[in-house]
Amino acid sequence: MDLNKVREYILGDDSIKKFIYDLGGITVGTFIAAAGISLYLVPHRIAPGGISGLAEVLHVMFGWKTGLTMLIFNIPLFVLGIIIIGRIFGMKTIFGMIGISLFVDLLAPAGGIMAKPLTNFLMEIPKYPGFFSLTNKTFLACIAGNVLLGAGLGIVFRHRGSTAGTDIPAAIIRKHTGLSLGFGFVVIDTVIILFAGAVFKDPNLVVWALLGLFISAKTCDFVMQGLPIAKTALIVSKDYQHIIEVIDKKLNRGATLIKAEGGFTGIEKPILFCVVSRKEVFQLQEIVKHVDKEAFVVIYDAYDVLGRGFRPLSLVDASGL
Repeated sequence: MDLNKVREYILGDDSIKKFIYDLGGITVGTFIAAAGISLYLVPHRIAPGGISGLAEVLHVMFGWKTGLTMLIFNIPLFVLGIIIIGRIFGMKTIFGMIGISLFVDLLAPAGGIMAKPLTNFLMEIPKYPGFFSLTNKTFLACIAGNVLLGAGLGIVFRHRGSTAGTDIPAAIIRKHTGLSLGFGFVVIDTVIILFAGAVFKDPNLVVWALLGLFISAKTCDFVMQGLPIAKTALIVSKDYQHIIEVIDKKLNRGATLIKAEGGFTGIEKPILFCVVSRKEVFQLQEIVKHVDKEAFVVIYDAYDVLGRGFRPLSLVDASGL
């Protein structure tokens, strides 16, 4: 047996320290995601989509353990993914797949050994005056459960892990049809949610589940990307050199010129590229407006900026976090 190949399969490009650090993050993430599923979504029959949603339906229909059912479905999907797509799902995916399945059952309100103390604590929180004036428990469960689910999955993804599930069939769909991963997720999750609504005979649960998909997706994105810390500006102006000088003088920011030309005229029109902090956006707009009122300006969010004037590259670890 070639030990180097075994090590490469397990660790990939990571050091042992980095690999252990990521496993710790994946453990925390799967625990949080499982808490959302077991403590909020399953008791209120809100199918979160994916394998966990299918497992929830089978739990209600046949009494099967949700986590164990997730694992039973994920194992053949994992093998199928390796056969059809190749080895893109490594040890971190196996760890995440087993972790979330285990925690879902351990946290299950009925029979989970970790559920009672945690459930008692979480159920007591809304009773305190001023904390949530919501009377619709399903609404609260939909929000709380999907926020936890999205946050947990976001942590898992930040540590380059996965929980398998619909990641694999979505990747298979992309390979054979050319459709995007996002579209594959939407199709699979929608089918499972509609199936859950038919089994539970309650169309309201379909609405809750679709709302939950949106909440969990947005929460996952927020955890992975955070709030935008800066703004990127693209400026097209005949007085670009003057604008650069004023930006340097008043904002102490640099700018980069990108060679470009008009699509219809063919005339050369350099694009000024500049990154500023959120609080400097208004000043930048005023500078451009003062120099050239006919300038064309596009401003959009930048979720991370590395380099002089922002976050030094020396502070970024190997994971990019």
